[in-house]
Amino acid sequence: QENNKQENNKQENNNKQEEDKQEQRHIELENSENYLLKKKIQEMQQEFLKLQIEQQNSIEKIQRNFEDQLHQEKQISIKIQNDIKVLNNQIQEKVDQEENWKKKISEMENSIIELNSLKENAEIKVNQSEIEIKRLEIDLNQIMNEKDENYSKFEKALLDLDEAKAQIEELTELNKKLEK
Repeated sequence: QENNKQENNKQENNNKQEEDKQEQRHIELENSENYLLKKKIQEMQQEFLKLQIEQQNSIEKIQRNFEDQLHQEKQISIKIQNDIKVLNNQIQEKVDQEENWKKKISEMENSIIELNSLKENAEIKVNQSEIEIKRLEIDLNQIMNEKDENYSKFEKALLDLDEAKAQIEELTELNKKLEK
């Protein structure tokens, strides 16, 4: 009976050891699975971190590109505004230049009108002088016919005639100058 008891104890111990071994294997297996899961989780976390970094870099790159583009657009806008200012200045210069030309043309037209008026006045005076000369010539002829009666009148008429001729020459010279 003692033997039996020992045998039973031994058997129980063996069973217990076997159970412990199985328990140990189970724990090891669990530990192994946990290890693999942890490793997988770590890999996934690293992959996620890597993706996050790539995404952040991509966002920063897009942001830099956007800022660069914004800066370029701002530069282009400034250049366009400056070009518009230059063009407006050039247009204003052309308008001012045109106004100056119009003013000069108007002054020249007024000068031409004035010269034409002077020329017309000179021609009228020449015509009046020619009429006066003809009248004086008639008077001279009358005086010459009546010279015996009034010699002093004849001499005065000669003087008047010379004066009228001098006037004609002056007016003719004036007329020539005006025509030039």
